Amino acid sequence: MIKIVKDFLPKPLFKQLLSVVESQNVDWHWQTQSIHYGPTGSGDNKWMFTKTIKDRQIVSKELMPLFSVFKDFQDEHYKGDTILKMKLNLNPNQGTPIEFGLHTDTIPPESDIITSVFNFHTCNGYTKILSPDKPETIVPSIANSIVIFDNPLPHAGVTQTDTDRRIILNMNVQRTIEDDNI
Repeated sequence: MIKIVKDFLPKPLFKQLLSVVESQNVDWHWQTQSIHYGPTGSGDNKWMFTKTIKDRQIVSKELMPLFSVFKDFQDEHYKGDTILKMKLNLNPNQGTPIEFGLHTDTIPPESDIITSVFNFHTCNGYTKILSPDKPETIVPSIANSIVIFDNPLPHAGVTQTDTDRRIILNMNVQRTIEDDNI
């Protein structure tokens, strides 16, 4: 399952959240790897900045109340139970497209988890998703759009060269098994 939704958030809410992620108040953290595992058990040595909003016991008290609305809007397309992880990724323009390592968001890939990537900017960066039943899916980075897909599908982000930065929100939600409604 891969579903792309344009104009995902109402425009006033999108503009509010965009101003938050673009502000100097977000405490971005340098990551030396875009993934922390790979075929050899090591990362991909491709850097980026991240801000964890929720992951296990880590919860950003400032950002979680604002960003939890993403699950409510995602539930309109695919019902889920619990946000497992929510993280912002910021990719600065490095002058050449950088493809991050192909990965799933959980190891082993769990089929009862929905992964989504929300785009804050329109640029030539994109998300690549592999599916066993069709060729790779390239999802362009279009502001206020989201791609929702089954977690077992390997995916990778590709950085932009036409804007200063690309910011995305990556979310993993435990899905409601009995309500497969996409």
